[in-house]
Amino acid sequence: MKPKYKKYRQWMLIVALALFLWNCSDDDNNAEGDGLSRMFTPGKIDAESRTTSVKLTWQPSLYTGGLDVTYTVQVSRDTLFADASGVEYEEVVDTAGITLTDENIAARRKYFARIKANALDNTAESYWMTSGSFAIQGVQNMLPVYDPERRATSVTLRWKEGTEFNRMEMTPVIGAEENGEAILGDPVEIPLNADDVASGFKVLENLEPRRSYQVEIYQNSSSMGYVAFTTRLQTVYAYTVSPGDDLKAVIDNAGDGEVIGLEPGVYELSGTKFNIDGKTVVLMSTSGNPENTILRTNQFTLMNDNAGLSFSGITFDLGGNLYFLDVASGAGATFKNVKVNNCIIENAATSAFRTDRADLYRIDTIQFSNTRFRNMEGSNYWMLHIEKTEVKLLELDNCTVNNIGRGIIRMTKSLDMAPKVVINHCTFNNFGGNGTNNTLFDGGSNIIDLTIQNSILANMPYEGSTVGTSVLRVNNDAAKVNISNNNFYNLTADGEQFATFPDYSYLTMQNNLEETLDWNASTEDFSLPQDSPLRTLSTEGRALGDVRWTY
Repeated sequence: MKPKYKKYRQWMLIVALALFLWNCSDDDNNAEGDGLSRMFTPGKIDAESRTTSVKLTWQPSLYTGGLDVTYTVQVSRDTLFADASGVEYEEVVDTAGITLTDENIAARRKYFARIKANALDNTAESYWMTSGSFAIQGVQNMLPVYDPERRATSVTLRWKEGTEFNRMEMTPVIGAEENGEAILGDPVEIPLNADDVASGFKVLENLEPRRSYQVEIYQNSSSMGYVAFTTRLQTVYAYTVSPGDDLKAVIDNAGDGEVIGLEPGVYELSGTKFNIDGKTVVLMSTSGNPENTILRTNQFTLMNDNAGLSFSGITFDLGGNLYFLDVASGAGATFKNVKVNNCIIENAATSAFRTDRADLYRIDTIQFSNTRFRNMEGSNYWMLHIEKTEVKLLELDNCTVNNIGRGIIRMTKSLDMAPKVVINHCTFNNFGGNGTNNTLFDGGSNIIDLTIQNSILANMPYEGSTVGTSVLRVNNDAAKVNISNNNFYNLTADGEQFATFPDYSYLTMQNNLEETLDWNASTEDFSLPQDSPLRTLSTEGRALGDVRWTY
């Protein structure tokens, strides 16, 4: 048997030698080129994005040390490079890296690169190596769109002052590809004159409702900022009223969810209480500006199941009356949502919203956004006195709260559900009094998921009053409390500076500052200094507090 195995091994060696000699022959260049092309291909491509450039680097081709190898770099919006006409930039380099600037490709656009090693001596060019997507970050002088300034057919765009611009380019989004990439229409150039630039804003009109747009601002050919927004749906008013009309009769007769438009003016209804009975009442100013649409009224009362409200763009001057919102006494009810956006609520003697009239109420969402609360000196109730009420979500977003007497939110009555409470991008000044503890939030012993973030709390207690030593209470081991990316200034009790919170195991505190501010009880303008560290401390890298004060 051994001789048979020996002959077999010899035969295999002869076959292997023959194959080797055949592969090395000059008659088959394809075999040689294919093998070396694979080894010659550059390695994985990495991208490092910067403000005005992106740096691409890759692993050099194998076996090229000391050789004058060059690489062809092509850049396209198409990850497959299926159409040669789609190559937007091409360059040959002699290093394993290239820096592309916003002079080569557009900023804030998603691109792909492919790279090959070029032919060298007798070695054919390599295969292509394709990168993942990358983009130049772009200079950013545009400010985020302030939500109340985003209308159905217009928008106000704002930018950082101190930079010269001469034009904007607005491009509508007309669709989306399967991968989510926007399909863009034809860009429209918008010239900017010296007055536009100095003002720091530009109103764009004659836009399409419910359309997404992308806008870049330029200094000659250099992009200096970018913002994207979507216009609102066109509002259809079931009723349009003027200050001389009978608003109470219109509200009483309106159907569930029908929109009532208030023309600009002052509505003198300080002795009137509005009962919202079993339906959602929608009130909107036609101008979208609460400064020119003022309703001097008593209060709105939610009554019976399915009562709800949606208010937008209105100043509610309570003129010393007790409440802005109240609920009917008697048996509890299951209400619809309460949503107030872009409003001013002022001069209530006691509370903005009191809900402790019966055994139990239920509301899915209570949401105040882009709204100012001011001048409520009440000593008996919190600004949002949400007692005996089960709420899935209670939210204050982009709100300014100043000159509030006792406390902000109270939810101490025993609840069968665990509400989520979010305070985000809010500015608080001159609040808390009557010797009260837990002036920011009092959740008693309920299981509450509480988040307070991106906000500024300043000057506690209310001028001339006193508070206890606790800022908040959520006394339940099953609760969650997150206090992050806020600034606390001049929060005092008994004349001692403090910004401490309860030592709960379930409370997370991170990225909070105690930056000095020059605000006091009479401050109405809460704009942050341009060089303030509070302008970049939020979770999104933006300014803390109500966003309106960043413009």
